[in-house]
Amino acid sequence: MLVAQILKILEKIAPLEIAFDYDNVGLIIGGTQKQVRRALLTLDCTKNVVEYAIEHKVDVIITHHPVIFNPIKSIDSDTVVYKLVQNDICCIAMHTNLDLANGGVNDRLCEKLALKNPVGIIPAKCEGYYQARLAKLESEFDVEEFVNYVKQKLSLNSVRFTKGEGPIKTVAVCSGSGGDLLSEVIASGADAFVTADVKHSTFVKADELKFTLIDAGHFETEDVVIEPLLKTLQEQLPQIEFMTYHENPIKYL
Repeated sequence: MLVAQILKILEKIAPLEIAFDYDNVGLIIGGTQKQVRRALLTLDCTKNVVEYAIEHKVDVIITHHPVIFNPIKSIDSDTVVYKLVQNDICCIAMHTNLDLANGGVNDRLCEKLALKNPVGIIPAKCEGYYQARLAKLESEFDVEEFVNYVKQKLSLNSVRFTKGEGPIKTVAVCSGSGGDLLSEVIASGADAFVTADVKHSTFVKADELKFTLIDAGHFETEDVVIEPLLKTLQEQLPQIEFMTYHENPIKYL
């Protein structure tokens, strides 16, 4: 199986053209004609991930966050990029295209939270794709009950949130950094918004509007896509041995 063939499958799952213009997606390191026997799925291509890939003779790493995002001025021998090239390991990114894709990160977050009948809200640049989802809970919750519900579903010890007015029945979600969408989410009719990387000023705004805004963590709201993606790729590419690597760089006390 060639990298080029894997790219065609990934393109069907999350088309490159729907990614935000600022993004860097697709094949970032390596060549399309490389033979692939083992592949690794992970959120970030860190030094730990690369060491794991080298140890397990991985041919390609498929990440959510691109290994090269900002321009590189130099490549030291201790960097991830250098080690990938040195060990002939390809790296593919599925970033904002996977966030927006139908069945992508946002939809998997809805599944993890057991939300029903999700619909897309806040249109992206390509027709038919949306930056967030709006869905229903099976039962109404008051605010603190819903916060604890989110913690339980995502296996969290704590979350940051504003305590708006209840009850909570309709929920908006945006995996990763979605705080900038607050106004559009409120306009959509949501009772609460689950996202991550929320700025202090955004919390202030939500609090003044008496709206429930929950920051459930960037890793926690995006890592939910890895295992479902693994299952999909195992079904479509049975000749490849797939592995996953889960590591949150943020620690909590």
